Amino acid sequence: MQRSYWPGKPQLHVKFLHFLKTDKVLSSKFFWKLFTAYGTLFVASITLIVCFVFSHIKGSLVRDIRLSMQDKLTFLEPFSAQYLSKNDQPKFQELLEELGLKTHTRITLMSPEGHVVADSHTTATESRRNDPEIQEAFSNPFGFAQR
Repeated sequence: MQRSYWPGKPQLHVKFLHFLKTDKVLSSKFFWKLFTAYGTLFVASITLIVCFVFSHIKGSLVRDIRLSMQDKLTFLEPFSAQYLSKNDQPKFQELLEELGLKTHTRITLMSPEGHVVADSHTTATESRRNDPEIQEAFSNPFGFAQR
């Protein structure tokens, strides 16, 4: 029987093929060291990717929530001016409670001195002046804090 050899193609020797048998490869210390190193690298890479993706998603959600709250407050601003100019604070309090329930948002209207004028959560009587979102609202049009 004749064998045909292609020019430039390396010939595999029987000894090399014998090394590739699984019992020899799996019992090799070098294989297990290499397998452990690549496995560790793979797990670390996946962990970093997952952390990066979650961080990006969280930042995006917080940004969307902040914009949504600003939109709600921009919509509420003319109503608050209307009710407060008429000195109708009890009716405005009822409106805030209703809006707070429907939008699942806590809305607090404060005077420039820091006194609570109306709050969508009427059971809250504590001072909110030192809350981070209130402090931010004194220097910006809106205040936002994540807890």
